[in-house]
Amino acid sequence: MLELLEQIAIPRAVGTEGNKAIIELQKRMFEKNGYTITSLPFSCKVWNNGNSRMEWNEKKQSIMASPYSKGFCGEGNVRIVENLEELQEIDCEDVILFLTEELAKEPLQPKDYPFYYPDEHKNIIDLLERKKPLAIIAVTGKHPMCGLSPYPLFEDGNFQIPSAYMSITDFQKIKEEITNKRIRVEIVSECVETTSEQIYATKQVENSLGKIIIGAHMDTKNDTQGALDNASGIAVLLKTAEKLRLENYNVDIVPFNTEEYYGGNGELLYLSELQKKDEDIILFINIDSVGHVGSKVEVSLYNIPDTLKNHINETIEERSAVQLGEAWYAGDHAVFAFQGVPCLAIASSDMWEGGLDHTHTTEDTIQTVDAGILDEAVSYIDELLRKL
Repeated sequence: MLELLEQIAIPRAVGTEGNKAIIELQKRMFEKNGYTITSLPFSCKVWNNGNSRMEWNEKKQSIMASPYSKGFCGEGNVRIVENLEELQEIDCEDVILFLTEELAKEPLQPKDYPFYYPDEHKNIIDLLERKKPLAIIAVTGKHPMCGLSPYPLFEDGNFQIPSAYMSITDFQKIKEEITNKRIRVEIVSECVETTSEQIYATKQVENSLGKIIIGAHMDTKNDTQGALDNASGIAVLLKTAEKLRLENYNVDIVPFNTEEYYGGNGELLYLSELQKKDEDIILFINIDSVGHVGSKVEVSLYNIPDTLKNHINETIEERSAVQLGEAWYAGDHAVFAFQGVPCLAIASSDMWEGGLDHTHTTEDTIQTVDAGILDEAVSYIDELLRKL
């Protein structure tokens, strides 16, 4: 398991060479184990960035380009807004706009994101694109669901305004100096058009009683190894596919390729395939961020009928390294759960109490993962499905 984890835990943002290498690795393993592979190609963007900064009165301050932002180099008048009411009132002509406080309290969903796009986020993005500031600098703190601090407010190749971000601490040091002053900003950022693919592996049985889907997202944020999030899940997925022997159900093994990408391209393509086939989905299992050092395998349930729930509870009680956990929806299972499909999510028991502290950062390395826990997850999933 550790050798496989090491092969997967490389930077593999959608469309990059690392992403393509992991796709080919999975194809080889699926073929070796007798699966039929389907490839669904799609267009995407690879993001490149450099050292971004702002300058005033012979002073400089580093800032970070928002992922997939347009590039920018120019001057503008600083305006600072804290809430939607202030944003509605401000004139943004020739303005470098700083978003702080309420407007930067959480990352904004990408524009028109197909699975979740709350009205609050839509209102902010629509208003900004109507106001058309020259560029935006978001002032943020610790991300509520990963290790980034500060975090990008925007991560969206469809957003029309160049944007960057900086920490609250750095902003407070310079706020008085730049308020209502004119500054120069350079956001070094570009997107390169390319292609990638969503693959999935299938096995069919005669007189099938329905379909079981097992998934895990394979992509990462830019330049991160993503060992816990989610090389761990892909390693468990591949080893489960290797062991799995189902006699009564068709199975799809799905390494989702755009969970960390702003467009959701891979998920949408796979969902479209499911709609064409119109099979009864008996169970969807999502494996995400499992195996954090010092944790247990945690199983959470969604739309599970009582008969299956009793069976799941029995298999959990038999294993000291596995426990039942609370429902959470920040993963690929959410799309299925919201449609009423019975789902399991397999994760780390301490995911919300420290397990995610290094995710989406360069510190998410294989040292964050216990390969023995991954073996336990494979064994548990295999036993559960054999007993169905």
